[in-house]
Amino acid sequence: MRILILGGSGLISQEIVRQLIGLGDQVAILNRGRTAADLPDSVERLTGDRGTIGRLRPWISDRGVDCLIDMIGYSAEEAAGLVELSRGAVEHVIYCSTVDVFEKPQPCYPVRETAARAARAEFPYAVGKVESELLLERAATGGDFQLTILRPAQTYGGPAHGPVHPLGH
Repeated sequence: MRILILGGSGLISQEIVRQLIGLGDQVAILNRGRTAADLPDSVERLTGDRGTIGRLRPWISDRGVDCLIDMIGYSAEEAAGLVELSRGAVEHVIYCSTVDVFEKPQPCYPVRETAARAARAEFPYAVGKVESELLLERAATGGDFQLTILRPAQTYGGPAHGPVHPLGH
């Protein structure tokens, strides 16, 4: 499988890249090139930012990209650009969101996929993720691509962060 990851140098996305390479997939990443990433040599590295992703459409077609993973989308405007880039060009889009899209506090845990998405207005990061999810879901329902949404709850660790005690001490 040929996969393009928007991002690729963060904690979660570096591990995704390593896992995909381990499965034998061909992986390319697009990021600003400002953060060092310890990735396998086989990873193709593209330099750019959200403002340049529209120029990737010919590259995606030439490479026959099967899946696009967006690890760095934060707003509905960025999600709209992702839809335009992906529509009819890739089979599957994976979007990294956040568990903070769900209403808080929840009546029960763990949070279920059927829980109401109602990010708090004072948390614009989560509000942008909700708006992005809804826009991407409309595109997927319209047949533009298959969609998977990831919603990490807690992430920590990595070489830049040092050891983390399991209890947070």
